[in-house]
Amino acid sequence: MDGHRFFFGINELDGEIRAAPRIGGGQRPAVIRTARDVLRLWSARSRQRRALALLDERLLGDIGVRPGEARLEAKKPFWRG
Repeated sequence: MDGHRFFFGINELDGEIRAAPRIGGGQRPAVIRTARDVLRLWSARSRQRRALALLDERLLGDIGVRPGEARLEAKKPFWRG
């Protein structure tokens, strides 16, 4: 069908099955990509904050973070930057 991607649907009026072009050539809508990116960011923050909470004073000193700063960052919810 001339190189476009199609999906098939049933017409509600007459019950006929017809091919219809996909919007955007079958690409994911921007809202889905954005939601996926936000979920990945939140997941990464959560993992990083859990790892930060496990570091001792010596390791925190190695990365230049004071223990109080690390505690505050580790307590933040994943959705806060």
